[in-house]
Amino acid sequence: MKKIKLSFLFVALANCLFSAILVSDLAYVPYYANLEESIEVSGKQIKEGTQFIIIRVEDDQVLANFSRKGIHAIELSKTNIKKLVLERKKLKQPSSRLAYFIGNKIASGESNWKNLIHINEVKKYDEWVILYTDSSHPDIKHLLSEFNQLAENTKERFSNKLFLYIDTEGDQKNLDLLGNELELSIATLPWYLSKGYIKGLGHLTEEHDLPAIAVVHSTNNIKSIHSGYESAINYLSLDKY
Repeated sequence: MKKIKLSFLFVALANCLFSAILVSDLAYVPYYANLEESIEVSGKQIKEGTQFIIIRVEDDQVLANFSRKGIHAIELSKTNIKKLVLERKKLKQPSSRLAYFIGNKIASGESNWKNLIHINEVKKYDEWVILYTDSSHPDIKHLLSEFNQLAENTKERFSNKLFLYIDTEGDQKNLDLLGNELELSIATLPWYLSKGYIKGLGHLTEEHDLPAIAVVHSTNNIKSIHSGYESAINYLSLDKY
């Protein structure tokens, strides 16, 4: 009986491993893919062949954005993603998923959040540290100053790391005031893009409290989430680097 149970366990583990995409191959995951069979998610039928945006691939699942049908986690095996990864590997076409999503829509801190960073610079970052909170938070100046200090402290040692602030309120007036007053070097998203990317990047869930810091790879895979004021401040205070 034990041998039978071990056999089933081995088969299940093997299936899980072979159905997933290697971490080293995540840079070859495309931005769009298609369903290879019909699925039902949240009571909605989505037909075979439907195209979707890949938010990220995690183990044997993909977080997929279906136009007008929402964001859903689905089985990798029900998509053509693995085939597309093989094609991109043959062509030697790795890329940054976050750079693709955001492009040249990031405003630089050096310009008081007025000028956008060129896409070629955005592509070079392979780790992103993103602060999510509303610009009217009572401690917003302290949070941004601490976030900025961490960015400055690590700039020389980790030039491939981008520190980005996303205002969850998308308030242009507040962002203008903060950018002009605090003289920050961290980047931000223009106010009119903020709310869309909060959901579109898929880092936070309803269980996460703001402020929150998401540390993510350029593949958009999450390294860590620090949710709530105390957790965010603790992250900013620790010499992790």
